Amino acid sequence: NMDMPPVKPILRKNKPTTQNKEPQQQETGQQTPLDVFTAACNTLQHAPSAAVASRLHSSLHKYNNVAELKTVQVDGVELTHKDVEALCKLVEVAPHIEAVELVNCCLDDAAVMSLVAVCSQKLYLETVNLTNNSITNKSVPLLRTLINEAKQLGSLHVGRNLIATPQLRILTAMLEN
Repeated sequence: NMDMPPVKPILRKNKPTTQNKEPQQQETGQQTPLDVFTAACNTLQHAPSAAVASRLHSSLHKYNNVAELKTVQVDGVELTHKDVEALCKLVEVAPHIEAVELVNCCLDDAAVMSLVAVCSQKLYLETVNLTNNSITNKSVPLLRTLINEAKQLGSLHVGRNLIATPQLRILTAMLEN
C-alpha cells in the first residue's frame, strides 16, 4: 500500500461555485426599485401584466437604488391584488417615500387595506392619490387610520370612487385639523 500525499482542494479566487447556492442578495437599500418589485413578484409567484410592467418601468427606471425612491406612481392600468402586494413591498422598503399615486387602477377595499398597512408606517409620506378607483365607504375607517398615523400626510385624494359625500367630508375635516 503506497502512501499517497493528501489531496489539496483547489481554491479559485473570486469565482462563483457551481453548487446550487443562491447568489448573495444585495442589501435592499442598494437594489433598484424595479429589482425590489421583481423580487416581490417572484416571492408571490406572480407575473405582472405587460401594461403594469411597462408603467412601472417608465416611472421607476430613473432611480439607481430604492433609497432614492420618493414616488410610486402607476395610473391607468388595472392592478391585481398581487400587483398591489408587490407595490406594497416596494413602498415598505423605500425609506424616503413621499407619494403613492395609484390613479385609475381598479383598486378595491382589499387593496386599500394592504396599502394603508404599509403607508401608515412611512415617516415622510405626504401624498396618497387613489383617485378614480373602486374604493367604497368600507375603506373610510382605514383611510382615517392612515390620516392619523402618517404624520406628514397632507394630501389624500380619493375623489371619483364609491365613497359617499358625508364620508368624504369626514376625511377632509381630519386632514384640515
